[in-house]
Amino acid sequence: MVQHCLGGLSIPQHSFIAWFATLDRSLTRPRMALWGGILDLSCVLCEGIDETKDQLFAECVFSKDVWGLVMQGCHVRSCGPGWRDIVVWVQDHGKGKTLRATVLRLAWCSYLYFVWQKRNARSHGAPPWLADGIE
Repeated sequence: MVQHCLGGLSIPQHSFIAWFATLDRSLTRPRMALWGGILDLSCVLCEGIDETKDQLFAECVFSKDVWGLVMQGCHVRSCGPGWRDIVVWVQDHGKGKTLRATVLRLAWCSYLYFVWQKRNARSHGAPPWLADGIE
């Protein structure tokens, strides 16, 4: 998966976040809690269950809405609901040097970056943001 985001045409910041997420190295709230200081482990985007990579990028209501809009914008059907389903789908459909594969890889990396950016903003006091605001 990492080579799909980093190979060919890419946006470095987006590819870096995608690389971290794919390797499960994102600093989610439970991971930061191990260092101390964070008491609330729940997802700041949906205020649901504890934030994990799978929850943040695939199970969170906000993330699901954003992913659905990204897939709609790419004119493709969405894949399965879980993190692993999405990763496998992107690997299968993002192979090659075709325009479609390149767009899907860029969309995937941008999606992960966008969710991570909104999560960080919300963690630092930004107001809630609805996926409906994406165009």
